Amino acid sequence: MIRFLAIIFTGILCSMYIFPFTFTFFPVGNTKIYMAVLGGLLFIVNSIRNMNSVTNRSMIYISLAALAVSIVGIISVFYNGTNDYAYAQYIISMWVWAGAAYFVVQIMKKIHGNITVELIGKYIIGVCVAQCCFALMNEFIPAFKNIVDAYVEQQTALLNKVERMYGIGASLDTAGSRFACSLIMLAYIMTKYAKNGGKNIVILFYVLIFVFITVVGNMIARTTIAGVAIAFGYFLYTLKDGFNPYQRKILYSFVSIAALAVPVMIYLYATSPEVNNLISFAFESFFNLAEEGKLETHSTNELLAMWTQIPEHLKTWIIGDGYFLNPYAYDPYYTGIHKWAYYMGTDVGYLRFIYYFGIIGLLTFFYFFVCCTRECSKKYSSDKVLFVLLLIMNMVLWAKVATDLFFIFALFLLADYVDDQSEESTHQHKPAITQ
Repeated sequence: MIRFLAIIFTGILCSMYIFPFTFTFFPVGNTKIYMAVLGGLLFIVNSIRNMNSVTNRSMIYISLAALAVSIVGIISVFYNGTNDYAYAQYIISMWVWAGAAYFVVQIMKKIHGNITVELIGKYIIGVCVAQCCFALMNEFIPAFKNIVDAYVEQQTALLNKVERMYGIGASLDTAGSRFACSLIMLAYIMTKYAKNGGKNIVILFYVLIFVFITVVGNMIARTTIAGVAIAFGYFLYTLKDGFNPYQRKILYSFVSIAALAVPVMIYLYATSPEVNNLISFAFESFFNLAEEGKLETHSTNELLAMWTQIPEHLKTWIIGDGYFLNPYAYDPYYTGIHKWAYYMGTDVGYLRFIYYFGIIGLLTFFYFFVCCTRECSKKYSSDKVLFVLLLIMNMVLWAKVATDLFFIFALFLLADYVDDQSEESTHQHKPAITQ
């Protein structure tokens, strides 16, 4: 029972890391900041306890890449005479995430001993399932929603104004990007489990979770669909050597769950106005395809319009304009064009980065994630496909919004991995915070 409660507690910490939020009664920083401070203190304690070096060489390389991003950002800000340090201080942001990730993985290590790719993945998946449940509870249980709104600050007024579902810190593209990553991890873990002769009932359970996150995740943020696409792309990739028995298990599981889920969704769609609205929003593009012959949504049309806002000057393409945030909202000396809520009227990640620090900055930032992928692939050589998929996910996200997935890579980078197949390594392993 104690172990079960400890796992639940670790899951809560993981949720507060992946979906950070601010407490209304303590509006100073957010849960990520709190854990970053605790992670820094824990690192100091472990460094004192362990006489040997605790330096993570991978983090040194990645920090240098993050520093390069910041330097390009600083050059752009100074050259353009702006005061927008959004990515000029990326090295700081990166280490805040790293500190929080260190705290989370050390708690995992205390509970489980050895941390594996599957363990981290399962925690992320479990957190996303929980957030989908919280979002449904917010939507259908007013008392629960009142409690969440009373103690959690997460742009609640805006979310209620635009009538969007949200969990506890999980909303809009923040939620969609996390859900998308969880689906990729779930597809990878499920395939690996099935390939190793896993039980049919467990595979069926994995598929049920996949469908649940897909449906509810799209109700919260349709960015989730990108993870679905990459996950199914991975399933197709596994067919390169032929259609094997383990793939047949996964296919039959999807067919079985779909046979149960589709009739239930159709019934709820037809009988519940609330569910009707949620499903219509989640799968608007497919409804439009069926009704109008066009695979589009209002938000995708807006996104396509934002893609037309490309820079007009060579200087912008090279080093940017030094603006990431909307200068009209905070810079009293800004006299340029004011378009919508974003600088130059675009929320597209690639364009916002170009406007901020040009192609040079964009390529430097891309290299940072290549470094993250490379270091994770070195550390977990048998699971490198997963990290390539996450890199692809990051690049796909930039086509829609300016965000990044370093917080996911950080969990793997800061985990003290011990190969399960190596008995010698396992016997030598000791949890760092109990030494």
